[in-house]
Amino acid sequence: MTDGKAVSAILRFRDYTNNCLRLDFYGMGDNLIELLSSVLQRNQTIQHISLITNKIGDRGAQVLASLIKDSKMLISLDLRSNHIGDQGANYLADALINNTTLTTLKLRGNEIGPSGTKYLIDAQKNRTVSPC
Repeated sequence: MTDGKAVSAILRFRDYTNNCLRLDFYGMGDNLIELLSSVLQRNQTIQHISLITNKIGDRGAQVLASLIKDSKMLISLDLRSNHIGDQGANYLADALINNTTLTTLKLRGNEIGPSGTKYLIDAQKNRTVSPC
C-alpha cells in the first residue's frame, strides 16, 4: 500500500471508539509509526493493536515502546513479520518491565537474534505485575 493510504487509515483512528486496531499489510515504516503513536496517545480506548507485515524497524519499536511504557489500556500488540532487530527488542523489553496491562506481545518473523531474545526473556522475568 502507499503511504497515503496508510496515513489515511491512521488518521481515521483519532476518534475510533472500538478497542481493536488492525493495520496489517500497510507497509508502514518507522516514520508512519511515529504518526500512529501520536494518534494513539490521544485515544484511550484501544486495547489491541495489530501491525502484522509492515516495515517497522528498531526506531519504530522504540516509538512503540514509549507507547507501551505509558499505556494503561493496551492489552495486546502484534508486531509479527516486521524488521525489528535486537535493539528494537531491547526497547520493547525495557517498556515491558513496568507495564502491567500488556499481556500479549507477538514478535515472530522479525530479525531478533539471541541478544534480543535474552532482553525479552529477562524483561518477562522482572515484570512488575499489579495484583488488581
